[in-house]
Amino acid sequence: NTKEDWNQNNVANFGTVTIYPDRVARGDPGNTNGCGPASDWDGINHVVDFLTGFGDMCDNHDLCYNNCNESQEDCDLEFQKMMHSKCNDDIDYSSKDLCKSVA
Repeated sequence: NTKEDWNQNNVANFGTVTIYPDRVARGDPGNTNGCGPASDWDGINHVVDFLTGFGDMCDNHDLCYNNCNESQEDCDLEFQKMMHSKCNDDIDYSSKDLCKSVA
């Protein structure tokens, strides 16, 4: 069953749901450059953002790194989970595994 065909008369257990902050929308301080390393030519990062669709997650990850209260491990885990969530939401069933392997 999926959420689209779930019998609404039954209880659905989705386990633990984690909501991560949107640091870009929140206006957290720091620099972002999309998906890829900081360089003099950020054009390649825009190409990667477009091809993967992960640009917003990459910017959020950059801002997480700028937050002294967050560990690299926590930022990286959050980044991976956000990308997997996007794969689950935006990609058709046959492409989910490919999307997650890119993430």
